[in-house]
Formats: sequence, C-alpha cells, structure tokens
Amino acid sequence: MSGLEPVMTVILRRLAEEGPLSSLDLEDDRRTEGWWDPEGRAGTRAVRQALEWLWHFGRVAISHRRGGRRYFDLVERMWGEVAAPEPFEAGPPPGDREAEWQAYVKRVVPKYVRAMGLANPRAPHFGWVETSAAERLTLAERLVEEGEAVWVEVEGGEGRGASLYLAPAAEVDDLVRAEEWDPEPVLAFLPPLDNLVWDRERLADLFGFDYGWEAYVPPARRRYGPYTCPVLRGDRFVARVDARLDRGRGGAVLVVNGVWWEPGTRALERELAEGLDRWAAQLGCLSVETVG
Repeated sequence: MSGLEPVMTVILRRLAEEGPLSSLDLEDDRRTEGWWDPEGRAGTRAVRQALEWLWHFGRVAISHRRGGRRYFDLVERMWGEVAAPEPFEAGPPPGDREAEWQAYVKRVVPKYVRAMGLANPRAPHFGWVETSAAERLTLAERLVEEGEAVWVEVEGGEGRGASLYLAPAAEVDDLVRAEEWDPEPVLAFLPPLDNLVWDRERLADLFGFDYGWEAYVPPARRRYGPYTCPVLRGDRFVARVDARLDRGRGGAVLVVNGVWWEPGTRALERELAEGLDRWAAQLGCLSVETVG
C-alpha cells in the first residue's frame, strides 16, 4: 500500500479523538504513488488514498456529506462494536509496482468474491483489477485451489448455456439452504446501479432479466428511460419503472414516466401502485403522477 500504513494509523487516532473528518481536515500534503496512478506520476495525496483504503477495508465509513465532500468516521462509533480488525501488514516497498499489484490482488480479490456472493470471473471488472480474460481465470482457479472459493454452475436463461461462478467457500452451506428459501413477495424499487443488477450477465443467468442502464445511451436509442428502476418482487423481477422527482409545484411529486411489465406480471398493477405510494411517501412527496 505504498507505505500508507503509518498514515492510516494517524487517521484512525484523529478520528477517535476528533470525530468525523474529511481529507481536507487532515493537513498533510505528502503524495503517494501506486498502481492507481499513471506510470511515473505520483499525484494522489497520501491522506486521501489512506482514507480510501480504510473505507475499503471497513475501518471507517462515510458519516455525512457537505456538498460533494465526504466526512469519515470510525465504524464502531457509527454502528457499534465490530469484529476486531486485522492488523495492518507492511506493504511492498514504494515504487515496486508489480509487487504492489500482487499484494493488492492477494488481499482484495477474495474480499470481492465474498462481497459479490456469486462472482463472475468472465466480467472485466472481476476483483476490481485490470486483467485479461486469461488472468481472471487464473485468479479464479487460484482462489479455488487455496480454499477461498468454490465453483458454482448456474443454468442460464432461455438460449443460454450453463455458466460458472465463484462462491465463497465459507458460504456454501448457506447457498445450499437458500434453495429452500421462499422470500416474501415484497416489492422493491432498485436503483440502476444496485449491486444486484449491475453485473448484467449474472442478472440474466439468475433471474432471466435483461437490464441496461441507459443514462449514457442517446435518447433516440433508449428502450425505456435514463434512470429506469428494476422492480423486484420476492425473488422475481416483475417490471421496470422510469420515475423522477418534480419539486417545482409547491411540493415534491413523484412523476412516473413509464411502466414496463415482464411477461405474465400485469396482474400486479394494484400492488405496484401501492408500492409507488409508499416510495413517494419515503421521498417526502405529496402525490404520485403517472404521465406515461
């Protein structure tokens, strides 16, 4: 971690003594270089990168924001006691980019698999490391060999063959028990970048649901809307809703631009309307208006 361990220790002490702080409150203009910087350019403030690592490792969390600035605090102050953290390990010498990258992969990729639940080694973002398809497969096989993960075969949707995913080895029993789980049929409006939906291939394999975020798609080519939200009911996607907040009429209104149903789900219209009312209430809206 480019010698950031002492900086992280100072940050944790100051947070404990002073409460939530932003990177600008930590007056230290030292710069650091790592794999995240272009070759030969150390442009990142050490305290900013140290905060990112602490957040990534679960030692700090975002307490609040002022404008676009994030303020961090200790997780135990925000959420109570947590498991004892792992001690910082000395990283490779600063400037040894290959050793630094390997150390990062060794620590972060297993955490990525645990966070994903079912991780797709075919995805370019696998492990949040820049790798080729062959390197991703090698990383996946290494995790299996080391007992960190197991292969899981998932039957694809219509026209798709079976696909292999990685599951955390420690959660295999939970995965088997989940086969008997019957979730309550509660409606949930998911944001376009929700963790469940942003791996589009996994989404299609597990749920047979084809979804794409169209914010950067030219308007003439959009099928739905730029911020269309998938609607999950229990363990099935039943619809998608394009909605927006209109604050310009004396009070916020949830404006529904369009609703698109999955096959065989149109009978849930009343349930969807009630769900939209609850969503609007949570957002502080006065009403729901459908225009599409």
